[in-house]
Parts: sequence; structure tokens; C-alpha cells
Amino acid sequence: MPAYKKEYVSIYQPRDFLNLYWVRLHQEMKSCITIIMLVGVSVICRGQENSVKVWLQSSSVSNPPKIDISHDLNTNEAVAAAKEEVVRLRDEGYLLANLDSVKVDANVTHLHLSVGEKFTWLRIANSNLPADLVSDLNLNTQYLRGEAVSVRNLANIRTKIIEHGSTTGYPFATFQLDSLNIKQGLVSATLAYDQGPFITFDSLEIIGDVRVQKIFLANFLAILPGQPYNEAVLETVEAKINQLPYLKQVEPLQVRFQNERATVALTLENQQANYLNGIVGFLPRERGGDKLLITGQVDLMLTNLFGRGKSLMVNWQSTKPQSQVLNLAYNHPYVAGSRLNLSSSFSLLKEDTTFINIRGRLAFDFKPQFGQAIGMYVESFSGRQGSASQSTGLGLPPVLDINNTTYGLTYSLNTLNHQLFPTRGISLGIDVGAGSKRIKPTPEIDPSVVSTIDLKSVQYITSFSLQRITPISARHLLFTRLTARKLFNDQLLLNDLFRLGGAQSLRGFNENEFFSSEYAFATIEWRILSQEQTYFFLFYDQAVTRQKTTVDSITDTPFGIGAGLTLATRSGVLNVTYALGSSQRQKFSPEFSKFHFGYVAKF
Repeated sequence: MPAYKKEYVSIYQPRDFLNLYWVRLHQEMKSCITIIMLVGVSVICRGQENSVKVWLQSSSVSNPPKIDISHDLNTNEAVAAAKEEVVRLRDEGYLLANLDSVKVDANVTHLHLSVGEKFTWLRIANSNLPADLVSDLNLNTQYLRGEAVSVRNLANIRTKIIEHGSTTGYPFATFQLDSLNIKQGLVSATLAYDQGPFITFDSLEIIGDVRVQKIFLANFLAILPGQPYNEAVLETVEAKINQLPYLKQVEPLQVRFQNERATVALTLENQQANYLNGIVGFLPRERGGDKLLITGQVDLMLTNLFGRGKSLMVNWQSTKPQSQVLNLAYNHPYVAGSRLNLSSSFSLLKEDTTFINIRGRLAFDFKPQFGQAIGMYVESFSGRQGSASQSTGLGLPPVLDINNTTYGLTYSLNTLNHQLFPTRGISLGIDVGAGSKRIKPTPEIDPSVVSTIDLKSVQYITSFSLQRITPISARHLLFTRLTARKLFNDQLLLNDLFRLGGAQSLRGFNENEFFSSEYAFATIEWRILSQEQTYFFLFYDQAVTRQKTTVDSITDTPFGIGAGLTLATRSGVLNVTYALGSSQRQKFSPEFSKFHFGYVAKF
């Protein structure tokens, strides 16, 4: 087999199925010249009332079709409508239909159309189309007998055949009509199919000095040696590369064919994707005078560890006195060369002297299609009382020692065009889980109080999140987000609950201010781009929260509004946000506004 070289832009070009149009070639040329002349005529006639007259030449047709063109159109509109009618007629079997001439006389547009003979199928045979291909694509040609010869139908059949070949290892498959015979409007033909050589992927060639292992990238792009050539896989390469923040594709991919094998060449360059993010917040103290409370947060993200796509995330927060949050996460793609991805996480939450929560999670997922992931996880949770939550023996305290083990399933969909700075696409996440819950009351609690609760129970959790970025214009984007979570259990305690509020969720409030057994949270954000990765934004956050525990039940509808700026620099990204919030416990006032500075240093 000879060597083939091509750039992966457009491999196949449409091919004519019938040569019947050559009969009217000279008429098409006359029509084109006439239409060009009409451009000048329509300018002269603009602003004047016009009418349309249609002259139909159909002497050879016993039952001419109906032509539907309005008589109240100007010249340009009439010509456009006539062209649409010609296309419709050809799809109905009048293959010689044509707009012969256009004449403008005294504000009257004269359209001269010819219909010609109607062609129908007498017989269409399948010479060598494989039976499995006919079955896979449902290409039973018997239904065409007696039907009008439609170029569109034939084009659809050809498209299905060629696409099937290009996704199953036959990129050079061809298809055409053979043994064409026309007699008195009846058409007979044979489907001629040549599948060409069977092609498999040979290797992935990386052009450029990039810090990535070829085996990882081949797995990520699904371009694996020995697998059948699949053009649908190649069409997703650019979008997949855009989801890797540490790589950038700088040239269109190229495919070289030799000895029945395909080599895919990618030209890539490194991008700064590791980052260190520090945020300082200045919050007025609700109690204790007019001094400011200084809070802090540090985020560290290391991507593409060892060139194999592994990542490590560290997050630390100190949001109020004697309170800290620590989150760790590790992701390991394609474990032991398989299609499974491993992720693990650890979190610690110390809520002043009230309680300490520790949570660990181990999850596996696989990606059935590009942008989708289906997974399962097991999560262990341990909550311990702090010194301020010890019972006095008079009743059930809001915090107790608890242990949970949860098993769950996840589904995610990500079509964002960039991992860090997307300008379009959606991100969807669904999480459902169930597990056993055990409550360990302290000896100081009255046994009669303990008997009012179930120390062992089943707890369910559901989570839903949807983000969408919609481009409005070249410089304006609309970011929307909806998040909802709920715990199902009748023995909920304060240290069981979700946390909401702060710079990354409900802005205008302190970090983790709201305790919720269930909540729905929505954001709408208008972004005005000044350049790539730099934009000014206005936002509105709205939430509905419910804090239902064994002690009380509180419902609130907090909201926040504000503005901010994300400024990209050579070494990182600066974030500035100003927000005002209102809830049952916080009035809408600049006195309680939140002002956050953040800087993401990329390296």
C-alpha cells in the first residue's frame, strides 16, 4: 500500500451520484449571470413596490408540481425563494428543475422556471455492501423502489457509509452509483462499495519539548496502538487537550498513513498550570468592638506530576478565631494501565471549640465517552465534640460523636472549552450515596434523653451541580450556576451538616457561615472581558437553606450581590471581590460587606 500523508482538516469531499445535471449546465451558467446583473437592478428598484410573476416550463410533465412563491417579494427575495423551490423540486425527483432566467420589467420580477421530467427508482441493487454494514446502518435499499430519485437521500446514505468506515478502521472507503440506466423517467443503478484497506493506529508522535509521558497522553486521547482507526476520536483531540491546563495545541494534528497503519502527530507546548493561591479577607467583627477580623486561605495545585497527568491539591483556610479547614486531594489517572482513574481526598474541619470533623474518601471512575465520567466511592466520616459542646445533662446537645460510612455513585459531564478560563460549555455533577450512621452519646447525657433518638440509622445524601458559561458577544459572557444538596436522616446533628458561604460559594458572608441539612444555591454572573483571562464581573447569589437537626429547624433565604475583577498577569492571576449580603442574621449594609483579595501564582 502506498504511503499517505495528509493534514487532518477535511479528508473527504462530496461526490456526485448522478450526472443528470450536466443536461442543464448551460442553463445554470445563464442563471448565475442573470442573478449577478440583478444586484444592480435591485438597488435601483429598492424602496419601490414590486410584484412577482412565475413562468413555469413543464411541457414534458403531465402533472406539474405546484410552485409556491409569494407575489409580494422584492427581486432579491423572489430569486432566493425560487432557488429554494428548485432545491425542493430536485429532492422530489425533478432532477432537471432549474431557474432558467430572471427579468425585471416595470417593477415586476419575471421568474422563468423549468421542471422537466420526474425520475423514480425502478431498481437499486446492492452489489458488494457487507451484510453487517447494511444491518448496522439499516440501509435496506428495497424501500426506494417506486420512490422519487432524491439526491438528498442518496447523499445521506453515502454519508452513513463513509462515516461508518472512518470510525471502524476503513478511512479510505468509497461509495458510488454504478451501472446507471435511465429510461422514460425510471432509474436503475447499483450501489458500488469499496471499503479499502483496514487501518489501525500505530503510534502517537509528540512534536515539542513538553513534560508529558506519551503513554498517558495516548490513553487520555484514546489513540492506542493496534486499535482500529477512528476519525471520531481524532475530532475530539483539540477539545481534550484544552481540558489539560498544562498543555496547549499549537498546530492542527496530522495523520500519516503507511503500511496500513496511522501515525498521529501532535504539536504541543507547555503551559504554566501549577498554582499557589493566597487570599486575605478583612471582615468586621460582629462582636467585640470595631476591630477587623483578618482571615486567610492558601491553595496549592500541582498538576501533571511525573508527566503522567497526576495531580495534588492542598487547601487550608482560617476563617474565624480558633477555626481551621484543611483539604487534601490526589488524582491518579489510568491505574496500572487500565481505564480506571483513582482519586482520594482528606478533609479536616475544626469549628472553634464546638467540634472537629474528619472525612476521607476513595473513588474510582471511568470515562465511557469524551467529557463524561461514571464512578463509585466509599467515604468515612468521623465527628467529635469539642469542649464547648459538652452536655450538661439537661437535654440533647446539638453536637455528638458520630461515625458514618457512605457508599455512592457519581456522574459528571464536562464540555467546558478550557479547564481554568472557560468561555463556553457546561459542567454537570450528580452524586447519590447511602450508608450507616452511628451516634455515640457521652455518659453525661440523661439516658431518657438518649432513648429519644436512634443511635444506629441509615443516612442518604444527594448532590447536584450545574454550571454553564454562555457567550453573549465577543466580550460578554454569562456565567450561571445551580447547586443543590440534601441529607436524608431523622437524627441529624450540627456537625453532620453541609457548610455554605464565603468567597467560593455564597459571597457577602463569612466562610462556612451557614449550617444546612439541605440547600439550593444559584448564581448569575455577567463577565465583561478586556482581554484573554482578564474580566470585570457583576454577580447575584441566591440561596434557600434549611438547618434541620434533632434540636431545631431553621429556614433562611440569604442572598448576595457585588462586583469583582479577575486580572491576568505574566506570573499569575489577581482576584478582587466586593460583596454585600443579607440574611436573617445579617442585614444588608456596607457595615457587613466582604472585601476579598486573592492571587494565583502560576509556575
